[in-house]
Amino acid sequence: MPSELEYCITFPWRDEKARKPSETREPVVILLGWAQSTDGELAEYSAIYEQSGYICISYSIPFFPDMFFGQRRLRRTAAKIYDVIADHELEKHPIFIHIFGAGGQAMYRHFLEAMQAEESVPDGKGRTLQVAGVIFDSAPVQTGFFGVIKSYMNSLRVSAVLKPICGLFLGLYVLFHYVWHIIKRMFFFPGCAVFTTWDIIRADKSRCPELFLGSTADAIATPKSVKYMVEQRKNRGVDVTSVVWDDSAHLEHMQKHREAYAAQCYGFISQIMGARLNMLRYTK
Repeated sequence: MPSELEYCITFPWRDEKARKPSETREPVVILLGWAQSTDGELAEYSAIYEQSGYICISYSIPFFPDMFFGQRRLRRTAAKIYDVIADHELEKHPIFIHIFGAGGQAMYRHFLEAMQAEESVPDGKGRTLQVAGVIFDSAPVQTGFFGVIKSYMNSLRVSAVLKPICGLFLGLYVLFHYVWHIIKRMFFFPGCAVFTTWDIIRADKSRCPELFLGSTADAIATPKSVKYMVEQRKNRGVDVTSVVWDDSAHLEHMQKHREAYAAQCYGFISQIMGARLNMLRYTK
């Protein structure tokens, strides 16, 4: 991965003198794309928010195996995304995170950890963010051995002949790393608890509202696993909304249901923004 973070940011405004007071600051939407998604693909989703006057930051993991074995790189990337927000003085804006598939959830895990690290800085000197809501599209994915292979095969842009060959090599690569991690845990770090991305998202302490967009036709982020996560988050006191279609495949919900998809995303954010504005006015 290059040393410089490759991301896309769009602003609906540029007049610094006309910036709005804090209670009406524009929402910032961070789109964490699926592995190897392109700027053009994510632009279709950011357009939903840009036409409403929201600021958008888009990023995707450029190398698929980083989702599972590039944890140090992902931690550094999460810290750099944090820096982007600070550099553009967006910390006080309400922030919404839109997650896509296994790649988005892998990046989200490290972004959560970066936020927790900043919040734990003594004397309140950390750079805290105003995260107001999270949207899960085709996520979270339970990334066991076969989940990894399915996600990888879904993201490949090669011919049908090459796909099985690439899948075989990835399977061997993943198997080697799983065995190596087991050996390390047994002999080098005995008794050390290991938490998966799934575990961290399930036990996340934040209580901002969450929207899950899925389908009974999704063979990767299966309805059963998404329903389980929805129930787990509700049990932790999170305000959760779940939308389930019956005919859209993994990461194809917007393509199949463009108007309904856009309405759900926009409605989710606008409802939260309305509630925040009313609360701020009430407390004045």
